[in-house]
Amino acid sequence: MTTTREQKRAYRHRAAQQMRAWRRLPCERCHTIKAAREFAHLAPTSVTGRGRGQMRRYQDIRRHPEAYALLCGTCHLHLDLGVVTWARVGAAPWV
Repeated sequence: MTTTREQKRAYRHRAAQQMRAWRRLPCERCHTIKAAREFAHLAPTSVTGRGRGQMRRYQDIRRHPEAYALLCGTCHLHLDLGVVTWARVGAAPWV
């Protein structure tokens, strides 16, 4: 039987693999696959800031996929600055 420490390590490993897989998807706005993708907030959640507490972020994305968008850095910046407004139509592609 595995120990709690081993289970946590395995969970973190699976979560990291899932995040890497999600980041290989194209930007939801401009559809580029050349730039690194980031999860942008479309609606407020309990987790704020870029990349803060990676495991908390992963769990929050899993719980509230409608509150996040997978965007390239440029689209994320434009969304944050209010240069563009954007809303997803349909379900998140990683769900």
